[in-house]
Amino acid sequence: MLSAFGDESCDQTKQRVFAVAALVGDNSAWAHFRSQWTERLGETIFHSADCEAGYGDFRGVGETERRRLHLDLTQILAESNLMGYGSAIDLAGCHEIAPNVIAQFPDMPYYDCFIKTIVFLSDLAAVFVPREKLEFTFDQNRNTQYNAGLLYEWMVSKTSRAHLCVMCDGHITSVVLGRPSASTWIVPKAI
Repeated sequence: MLSAFGDESCDQTKQRVFAVAALVGDNSAWAHFRSQWTERLGETIFHSADCEAGYGDFRGVGETERRRLHLDLTQILAESNLMGYGSAIDLAGCHEIAPNVIAQFPDMPYYDCFIKTIVFLSDLAAVFVPREKLEFTFDQNRNTQYNAGLLYEWMVSKTSRAHLCVMCDGHITSVVLGRPSASTWIVPKAI
């Protein structure tokens, strides 16, 4: 079984960029990654924005040390056997081109990025040999979880992807079998 863990991210004002990204790997890749991550970070939960700005668990940590930590964690991720995908939307461009659409459907960027991320990683899972099931876990978002469930149902009825969706313990978990055809907080930083 492959596991994918995803999250959403946006700029502080929610006016410039929005992204959904996920990392995927098998149990061995995740165990190795978690071991290295924990060795470098300890039990602290890493939030890139807090690390960058010196907030939360990183309050009182010097800028040089925070930058080194960020670099080290990025290197651990880059050298891991995890694969990832992220989809981002230029919110400023959306507001300029279609302000009424964004005003009427403020969560549309989430759904667009969410679907693209699931589809890409489902297709990726389909090329694994042997073929693997893929379990998705995304952080709960009260504003979008109901519609995210509806999107899963749509994917079942309108695409060749078969899956099981369960809402549980603050997470949306879905097992997706990719069709037979052929990263995370980092995505907004690159834009």
